Amino acid sequence: MILFLDTVSSLPEFSIIEDNKIIYVQKIIKNDQEKMSDCIFPAYSNLIDKCLIGNKLDYLVVNTGPGSYTSLRIGISFLLGL
Repeated sequence: MILFLDTVSSLPEFSIIEDNKIIYVQKIIKNDQEKMSDCIFPAYSNLIDKCLIGNKLDYLVVNTGPGSYTSLRIGISFLLGL
């Protein structure tokens, strides 16, 4: 199972991928007024609760650009922390 973090789009999201299929998508922010740094952990917690991923993750994947430099730093730092 793969946890993919899309930091390129203006509305970043987590995706759970299993057997090369996206099985769940969780938006991190809902609009341009929210900050990714404030919303990334609650979105991840919601993802864990809904998908019950626990220790099933094999890979953590983040795209590295192009995109907002701040979003890239937040996303990469968050996944490194996991």
